[in-house]
Amino acid sequence: MKVFISSVIRGFEPFRDAVASAAKLLGHEVLRSEDLAAGPDPAERACLDLVRRADVVVLVLGARYGAPSGRDVSPTHEEYREARSIGRDVLGFVQGGVAPEPKQRELIDEARQWATGSAVATFATPAELRDQVVKALKELELSRAGGRLDPGEMVARAAKRAGEVARAMHQPSLLVAVGPGPAQALLRPTEIASEALQRDLEKEALYGRSPVLVRGAGVKTLVDGGSLVIAQDRARIVLDPDGTLVVAAPAEERDHMLSALIEETIRERVAQALTFAGAVYERIDARGRVTDIAPVASLANVGYTGWRTRAEQERDPNRLSMNVQAPEGLVVGLRPETRRRRALTAEANDMAEDLTELLHQAAIGRGR
Repeated sequence: MKVFISSVIRGFEPFRDAVASAAKLLGHEVLRSEDLAAGPDPAERACLDLVRRADVVVLVLGARYGAPSGRDVSPTHEEYREARSIGRDVLGFVQGGVAPEPKQRELIDEARQWATGSAVATFATPAELRDQVVKALKELELSRAGGRLDPGEMVARAAKRAGEVARAMHQPSLLVAVGPGPAQALLRPTEIASEALQRDLEKEALYGRSPVLVRGAGVKTLVDGGSLVIAQDRARIVLDPDGTLVVAAPAEERDHMLSALIEETIRERVAQALTFAGAVYERIDARGRVTDIAPVASLANVGYTGWRTRAEQERDPNRLSMNVQAPEGLVVGLRPETRRRRALTAEANDMAEDLTELLHQAAIGRGR
């Protein structure tokens, strides 16, 4: 792999050398600003080019933020954001025992949300950092050894499973499905049937940071066809052995005389489902074998239910514009189709906005 080292330089030379030593020990190619030849491009632009060439970015953060560049962020912060925007793996390491500057604290918090793996590692000495980087790079190698990504297959798998779950729903439903990659067997039959897993997922679905089931309503948990199913009357969670996950929730609101698809509610429920999916993968795949995800959203059984904003519904709750298309089995996905796994935590709201808009366009826009 090509490994780019991102950090402040002044005063951090021993730590940068430690990262380079770790990468070379494992046979990887090191990309860093110290090795850039003089050229016409500014140093910041040349470093961003290296980020784009890299397979993985090793982000090393201490107390100092660094001088802001033209975009009012430090070169390190800009390199991190570039890596994140183009979907590169980011391995984060934070120096312990120091007091970060305020803007550096913000960068550390951002990195903790996105960095590849379950957590950002902490180091004190160059030798400790070298050992941490060796371990993280080896774990990344193992996760990539699971197979090659096939975005089309991931989307098709998620969409197919959403359609199968939709047939078990008998009311207007919103379904969010996530196809993980690379495709592999994540859960053995004994793990799917484990009471510990079922209990943990029930707890997360009801009381976690992003609950997708209704507290107080009855919950039925079973293994059906080799998949784990957690069901309520109007909601359902299905987890397959390969990690494909479907969350089904009510699509409409019935607070008024007529039901409606409320745009804000759809967006909130999509975001909740994506955040819940992130928690599920942390539970079933702590080693990070799943590196990428393909999310899709679907509407089922909506018939001629109208689509409105919350403000429109409150202004005139008893009058709806009809969905003249009445699309059944409507499924939409993102472009590009896949995102890094950490996007489920760091970008759930952004993905929910895009999926909701795509649902709106597909359900209503073509009929105008």
